[in-house]
Amino acid sequence: MTKQLRLASAAVTDIGRRRERNQDNVTSHVPTDQAVLDEKGALFVVCDGMGGHAAGEVASDLGVHVIDKMYFSSSGLDVITSIAQAVKSANDEIYAAARATVEYGGMGTTCVALVIAGGRGYIVNIGDSRAYILRDGEMRQVTQDHSWVAEQVRGGVLSEEQARVHAHRNVITRSLGTQPNITADLFVETLHDGDRILLCSDGLHGYVERESIFQELKNQDEPDKAVSDLIAMANANGGPDNITAVVVHVLEAPDVTEPIPLPPNATAAIEEGETQPLPVPASVASAAPAASAIATTTKAPSVAKAKARRRSGAGVAVLRTLEVAALLLIAFAGWYVGLGPLAAQRQADQRTQRALTQAIAATHTAPSQSPADALRTLSSARQALIATFGDAALEASVRAQAQTFLDAQFASAVQTALQRYDASATITRLPLTDATTYSLTCTSPGVATPITVSSLTGIVALSAPAGKAPILPGAQLLYALSQGALYEIAIPLDATGAPQSGVPACQQVPLAGIISVTSLSASGPTADALVTTAKGYGVVRITPAAGPAGALPGVKLQQLFTPSAAVGTPDQILGAGSTVYLSLTGASSGVARYTIPAKGAPPAPKVIPVPQAVTSMQLAGGSVFLSLADGSLGQLDATAALQPVSVLAPLPVSDADPSTYTADAAVPTPPTSGTPGATGGAAFGAGSMLVTDPLNPGQLLLADVGAHRIVRLAANTSGPGAGLSGQYVYDDSTTVFKMIALGGSGSTLQVYAWNGSGLIAIPIDESAA
Repeated sequence: MTKQLRLASAAVTDIGRRRERNQDNVTSHVPTDQAVLDEKGALFVVCDGMGGHAAGEVASDLGVHVIDKMYFSSSGLDVITSIAQAVKSANDEIYAAARATVEYGGMGTTCVALVIAGGRGYIVNIGDSRAYILRDGEMRQVTQDHSWVAEQVRGGVLSEEQARVHAHRNVITRSLGTQPNITADLFVETLHDGDRILLCSDGLHGYVERESIFQELKNQDEPDKAVSDLIAMANANGGPDNITAVVVHVLEAPDVTEPIPLPPNATAAIEEGETQPLPVPASVASAAPAASAIATTTKAPSVAKAKARRRSGAGVAVLRTLEVAALLLIAFAGWYVGLGPLAAQRQADQRTQRALTQAIAATHTAPSQSPADALRTLSSARQALIATFGDAALEASVRAQAQTFLDAQFASAVQTALQRYDASATITRLPLTDATTYSLTCTSPGVATPITVSSLTGIVALSAPAGKAPILPGAQLLYALSQGALYEIAIPLDATGAPQSGVPACQQVPLAGIISVTSLSASGPTADALVTTAKGYGVVRITPAAGPAGALPGVKLQQLFTPSAAVGTPDQILGAGSTVYLSLTGASSGVARYTIPAKGAPPAPKVIPVPQAVTSMQLAGGSVFLSLADGSLGQLDATAALQPVSVLAPLPVSDADPSTYTADAAVPTPPTSGTPGATGGAAFGAGSMLVTDPLNPGQLLLADVGAHRIVRLAANTSGPGAGLSGQYVYDDSTTVFKMIALGGSGSTLQVYAWNGSGLIAIPIDESAA
């Protein structure tokens, strides 16, 4: 008896426990008409949308519904052509919707689709939604993630465990709808009776261990129960993302006797059991070869035994694209030889066509290069092409063709390279739209009119000891310096610990016997200050004192010691409990370390030579770190000797978000040498400032003024040195964080900085730091 296709399946999507919207979508279409089932089979699709507001939800909804509609409306076509055209249509509709509506700009979606037809399973994927097959008690992952961390794992740079917790695990390198043309992966498998297949979004596979997924698929005989259990597991692990699962049990599969039906335009056989690019639909392959229709493809990930074949396939794709461009060039040349009005126009058009060919090749080469090299390649190609536009003899249609390519495929290739660069440099964008700016109007003892503070020369944030109540409930207490005066400021916080809008309380602190405050340093609930008095310099400890409810606390001042004038002029202060460090200026440049006894004056300080002026000092991981005037870093070792600290912190190539790049602008490229952050230069710009993270005392944040970034450094736990832990880049040329202070509440880090006219506060979620 001929076997017929019989399936049992279930599909569920869940919002999870932390998201306000469900940007996942799913469809499960098993035709009840036997004739339709025999011809087209059954279709299952999971899409995980990306984009702000409702954009991701729109993208994933279009993805599942357009694929479903187009696949089953393509009567008479083979399965591969039908699914390829359906995926292409979904990409076109999402891309068009994103360009037509501002709120949807840049939206896209991952997609994994399964067609079961004629005893075979056809799996298509774009992004990091996955498909697994369980057979004979063993489960294997069929799809290969199109994500930055997956590429690093396949390249041997990261382990699977490192990838699971990496800060950039959500960076997708391919998605549906973000580019005018895409390349999906195809996997074809002959199915057996008893096979079980799982499709899921990363809300499941990213938060449930593989072994737990395997055991559930293996032991649960009811698809409905399997999907509900899997979603419950993800929610039990925090449910931080939307969760979607489709489970299909192959109860009976027809015997396969015929080869895989090939698309009409196929140039090579479709191989079972291997990942390969989904063929371009015939309707697209036969279209006129205008630049706007040339697909920007990325080399598909490969299994070990097929590396050579797919490397060759990627080369063939590039050569074919170059052949198309060459044919265009020949066609133009022939037309002008016979009919062209002017040799100058012919030559101008040919130069543009040659530059266009090189630019097309650059977009194909870029994905296989390092992000920095990819940007340099693309930059060179754009410059060469743009340079031809200045020729007055260039025909308008040729220029328009080249411009169309720049605006579509080229701009998209640059955006992808920029995203890859940011991921490799551990860059996170710090949106200043989330910042709150405060003007400081402060009361002053004996002055009836409040004082408007117009400049700051120092700022520190106080924090309560671990396990203790906040110094000011619902507020962050800051001390700030302006023109030698000390001010006490309370910034209002919301329930999450983030700064909120409002008028901060501010008062000038009376300092009897003190002429001015030169430098401040905070350590938990106290601050140390370098001050000047009628007798010279002094070191004072400042502790908040209890005050009336709802009011700013007063302060208690404790005179610690008078610095020794014999060692040099003090400049910066770092208080660390019973130890105080003072940087020295002038001919005796260095750092003086004072140990404060329980009673009496401190002994003579230990002076540590430093090659140049110190711009800031901070304590992290039990060590003192220094930033020096040239942007280099140092660390005082166990013997109090200065050791250089080398940190590779690649400079951001652009302040702007990569998705905003357009071909109207030059391609941002990293520096080559002699520049902060590049080979041969100091790690950071001159005047960089260090601050200890109150939520992670083993980490430092460094304000690198000229590069518009705040760099996170982690002190080594096994010896001297520090490593790059992350970078925050802000896009605002009018804002320069010359000085920063850090507060913390819960998992929210508060960055406070003076922007030249007001105090700016920016929240950073450190739950994953």
